[in-house]
Amino acid sequence: MQCLDTYLIRQLRNKNYALLEKCLQVTGRLYERGNPLVRNAVTRIIVPDLSRERPVAAIVSKILQGKQ
Repeated sequence: MQCLDTYLIRQLRNKNYALLEKCLQVTGRLYERGNPLVRNAVTRIIVPDLSRERPVAAIVSKILQGKQ
């Protein structure tokens, strides 16, 4: 999980939004389909680290705009 987290942050900082979107989709699937240990890892590792990055809301908005 830490490796995925590091990779997500790297893509975010490099503004590689297309790849970041795919990684976030994989993370979402891991969370939805994973056992409680996996879900806990996502919420305790990935979510806090992504929340510390700025501006997350603007980046998510850019990803969503690409979907329209």
